[in-house]
Amino acid sequence: MITSLDHVDILVRDWDAVIEQYKAILGTDRVTISDDTPERGFKLARFDVGRGQSINIVASTHEGSPWARHLEKHGDGIYLFSLGVTDLEQTAEEMRARGVRMPAPYGGLRVIHPASAGGALIHLGEKRQPPTQPPAAPPA
Repeated sequence: MITSLDHVDILVRDWDAVIEQYKAILGTDRVTISDDTPERGFKLARFDVGRGQSINIVASTHEGSPWARHLEKHGDGIYLFSLGVTDLEQTAEEMRARGVRMPAPYGGLRVIHPASAGGALIHLGEKRQPPTQPPAAPPA
């Protein structure tokens, strides 16, 4: 069962500028930066907006990464959103039975393919505190 909107990832070219914009929008300087693993192809700034939910600002760390390719094709904007569920496997099974397309599992997440979601990339994950999963690479 879906229980919450866990997080929204916004993929951007100018990471520093957008972080400053969200500090102004949210009225806070409190942001958690995760940019210590550039080999993963992205960096992330997480704004906690309460109840374990966050807005994440994501930027590619090198050309050719899945995030850089997505930016080239689609530009800046909402990249994905993640829904918290009570039982990941049961929820995924029920969705598949209703015809929802889901590629192979990604870590502790299930991904709803954009072709089954009006072009949106959606993660499903059992609610966690605090959110720790990186954004998934775009499905092929």
